Amino acid sequence: LKEQWSSVANAMTLMVSVGEIGLTEITEARHELELICCRLAAKRRDDTHLAEMKKELETQMDTALTDTDFCASDVRFHRALVNATQNPVLQFVMIAVLESLQPVANLLVFRFRERELIISQHQRLYEAVKDRDADAAIAVWNEQIAYLGEKYAEAQEWRREKDQAAR
Repeated sequence: LKEQWSSVANAMTLMVSVGEIGLTEITEARHELELICCRLAAKRRDDTHLAEMKKELETQMDTALTDTDFCASDVRFHRALVNATQNPVLQFVMIAVLESLQPVANLLVFRFRERELIISQHQRLYEAVKDRDADAAIAVWNEQIAYLGEKYAEAQEWRREKDQAAR
């Protein structure tokens, strides 16, 4: 299964690199898929999943963490949420999204996002899943993806301005 996932992830990464998939499509797909994951994770999670999420929260709170390591921890946090769904189809699809598309989006936006806010959102998402409160998990996820969408727009505008100034 890992080989098939790797093929899908590689294809998605290639599509991003040649401009076939953009931030809008990444954000929309990730938003909708992770809504499903929030609902199922709140219902099906076990202590192992909570421990994975908590470990990544603790990692993210390390102020000495590099941007690259923070982004990697962000991916692992969301992967732990996906694992908590205990649905192999969602896990397969979301691993491709998280491992190939989220890092691209993270690298574009890391200059613009506030770590403390992301950590706070992750903490509240963790608490909602821990409390088996799907509605609260969905609310936090909606808040986070809206925030990231704003930051993606800022990053794209910054890039446009930088490109224009270089001409």
